[in-house]
Amino acid sequence: PVPTMQLLHCHQSSAAGGANVLVDGWRIAAALRAADPEGFAQLCTRAVTFAYQDETAALSTTAPLIELSPAGEVRAVRSNHRSLQQLPLPATAVEAEDLAVWYRAYTHFARLVADPAFHLHVQLQPSDLFIVDNRRVLHGRTAYDAGGGSRHLQGCYADIDGLHSTIRVLERSLSSAGAR
Repeated sequence: PVPTMQLLHCHQSSAAGGANVLVDGWRIAAALRAADPEGFAQLCTRAVTFAYQDETAALSTTAPLIELSPAGEVRAVRSNHRSLQQLPLPATAVEAEDLAVWYRAYTHFARLVADPAFHLHVQLQPSDLFIVDNRRVLHGRTAYDAGGGSRHLQGCYADIDGLHSTIRVLERSLSSAGAR
């Protein structure tokens, strides 16, 4: 399961490198949809499992790589090659063909994500706060020289539904206060 928002606060950053690399997953999905509609459809319909576990966590979710709204618009993109589990072997020739299309589309998707033309590099400075919608933005960072300075970033996660709830409650409170 992906927390919908990630917040990253830069406390110290004097080490060389370590830029955040951002990729608009929705833009990647649009490029894939235009280039390979059949493959795009496979990435939107074939559920895959992402899993992570260590001594204190056992996380797992099964969903398509690309999630669409009822209107067919991209609502979420899931991509984490480290937690993507092996897909089940196909039982029929039709399933094998569909799986081949899925892998073709996934490879194309991964190449687009790796393409520097889709990258935005952001170098955080002390006191910068970076907020990412994980349903849309894929992110990582460049290498940095750990021996060449200090680096301290503090991260946390938040759920966008909780944020929307807080905003609605505050708006309701402000409306009630204004009506008095």
